Formats: sequence, C-alpha cells, structure tokens
Amino acid sequence: MKALAVHLIHGQMLPYARAAQLLGDLYGIKPSTGTLLAWVA
Repeated sequence: MKALAVHLIHGQMLPYARAAQLLGDLYGIKPSTGTLLAWVA
C-alpha cells in the first residue's frame, strides 16, 4: 500500500487527498495526509 501511495503521488501526480481517497476505496483504509507525507519522505 505504501508503494502504491508513493507511486500515485509522485508517478501519477495525484494530490494527497485524492490518493488517500483511492487507497480507501481499494483497501478500505483511508490513510491521513500526514501518513502519506511520512511514506513519501
């Protein structure tokens, strides 16, 4: 899930909120923006 999130944000240039929404739709767990920021860092 982390790798997909980083790919969506950097590779597909999705905003953090949209990436979180998509991950929520796919996995049923919607990570916070802070979590996504930490994964990208």
